[in-house]
Amino acid sequence: MSRILFIGCSHSMGYHDPRINKENNVWQSNNYSEIYSKMNNKSSVIMASAGTGNREFPNFLAHAFKTYNDISEVY
Repeated sequence: MSRILFIGCSHSMGYHDPRINKENNVWQSNNYSEIYSKMNNKSSVIMASAGTGNREFPNFLAHAFKTYNDISEVY
């Protein structure tokens, strides 16, 4: 089974829910990767970091391809 890779910045880490007592800059369980994975019954992995600019995305991509040999889509 192939997996989907999501690359991003803080916006990919999940949106902040003020009803949950959690810092804004902390990984949230409602991130795009997990939502897409559950909706489409596909494995996914996300490489995102708050404050990261798009200049780091090629490094994320290179690391993901070295770590996983079954990536079929990148978002």
